[in-house]
Amino acid sequence: RLHDLIDVIDLPADKNPWAQTIINYNRLKLNSILLYIPELEELKNGPQFPVKNLPAIEADIVLLKDLADFVQENISIPDLIDKIRMVMVASPDMRKYSTRGLSEEEKTTYSIYKAIHSKLTGSSCNLQKIIDDLITVSEPQSIRDNQHIKKQLLGLEVLIREVGKCFTEIKVENNQLDFSDLEHEAARLLVDRDTGAPTWVARELSQRYHEIMVDEYQDTNAVQQ
Repeated sequence: RLHDLIDVIDLPADKNPWAQTIINYNRLKLNSILLYIPELEELKNGPQFPVKNLPAIEADIVLLKDLADFVQENISIPDLIDKIRMVMVASPDMRKYSTRGLSEEEKTTYSIYKAIHSKLTGSSCNLQKIIDDLITVSEPQSIRDNQHIKKQLLGLEVLIREVGKCFTEIKVENNQLDFSDLEHEAARLLVDRDTGAPTWVARELSQRYHEIMVDEYQDTNAVQQ
């Protein structure tokens, strides 16, 4: 698994399975967040939304629509990041808005918007975390960082192999097996390494047992399966 990570860590986002996993995961998370677009547009276009607070809600709508293009794969990540940055630079500071001078209806409508905005930026949606993730997997600096990490992982891989070799030699000298050895040796007894076919041991056991119940099967690994 470490070697698989080393092979892909410095690939660009569109060819990096690790980056694609993050991207696709965030696409799924955004699906529920984008449901707020119609609600925000309805609030913005309603007669009771305070005119002085329009820039804030418009910035949120533009940002969510850009993210909708990303979910529908109508825009590349670099283009999306550029758009997000433009929106965030131009986005007004919510702290400067107040309800002073607003009618009761406007206050109610604005409080609904503020609640939605808080959801988008708070822990329930964590929109900022999604944006940060997308920036992380696409930035040139991130790619350079990954190249540096790759060198460290290569050194770690060598170290692991050396430790594993020494550990195996000690076990052989003492005629001992650890839990992982028991798994692999059992697999060796049951499956022919060259053909992948069941060995005579496996065939004999299959005739003896028709069903085997495995407790906590969801926690088994590939070797155990």
